[in-house]
Amino acid sequence: MKRYLIWVITILLLGSIFILRTVTRYSFKPKKIFANLHIIELEFKNSKGEKLNIKKENDEWIVTKVSTSTEQKHVYAGNKEQINQLIDNIKNSEIVEIVSRNETSYPNFELDEEHAVKVTITFLKNKKTNNKKFFIGKEGGFSYEESYLRIEPNPEVLLVKGIKKLQFNRPYYEFCNKTILKSNIEQIDFFTITSDGKRKKFNKNLLNGTTSWILVETKKSIDITKVNSYLNFFKEFNGDAILDHKISSLPKPVLQINLHYQDKGEVLLQFYQRTDTDEGSFFPVRILLTQPSSSIEFCANKETTFGIYEFRYNDFKSYLD
Repeated sequence: MKRYLIWVITILLLGSIFILRTVTRYSFKPKKIFANLHIIELEFKNSKGEKLNIKKENDEWIVTKVSTSTEQKHVYAGNKEQINQLIDNIKNSEIVEIVSRNETSYPNFELDEEHAVKVTITFLKNKKTNNKKFFIGKEGGFSYEESYLRIEPNPEVLLVKGIKKLQFNRPYYEFCNKTILKSNIEQIDFFTITSDGKRKKFNKNLLNGTTSWILVETKKSIDITKVNSYLNFFKEFNGDAILDHKISSLPKPVLQINLHYQDKGEVLLQFYQRTDTDEGSFFPVRILLTQPSSSIEFCANKETTFGIYEFRYNDFKSYLD
């Protein structure tokens, strides 16, 4: 009987705590703490220890990655959609409740220096730049859809909805523009594919209003539907990753694709042997704009090495076999 009484008291005590937390939580009016900030810069470290700086310059986002081991900097064009989404998440975040005001509790919420994601935002106010620094801890709350957060110099531990560690603990290239090529594929009049020491050239022919494609080496007609599907790869060609390989450190290309456009535009795509990274295996890719034209809407910087997955590399190499 005594044992059952202890159980009843325990259940009542836990129930009281739950009700108290619920009443306290829902009596607290949610507050947006970053809503009206005109954010122009973000700086944080991801889970790999890479320091990322995302800054708006001339209405464009620029991503700078600094390696913690070498302090080497890599600069990339930013992915507007991903960066704007991150900023929207920050600006729309809400304080659900104040959990603690005790600084010694920080490790319990992963808000200490060792475990927290530290974010510094720069924003404009009255034409002057200002900074705010906040720490993101572990997920929590009743649904684990919220996270613990603290904002310097305030000691409070906040339960916040809208911001999570995982939004920042992503590969740096997720914040970068991974577009390699955008072009008007209707204007391509010939292209070549070189791999395994063999070169194939495909010419477009227009006769009596009918378009056909010829493999020059065999003088045979190629299925136009298949060729069009292949060329569609180059309408908007995006990488799956951005790699830190320097062009000078890459070996000889294993695949080269040259695209020529009717207005004399020309690009050369070079693919290299598969390489392994912490995020997976990729085939490095770089692009050279050998002749600009209006048909080539966008061509990435020749110094940037992108990565694509193996199945995509196989399509580029063998789709027309």
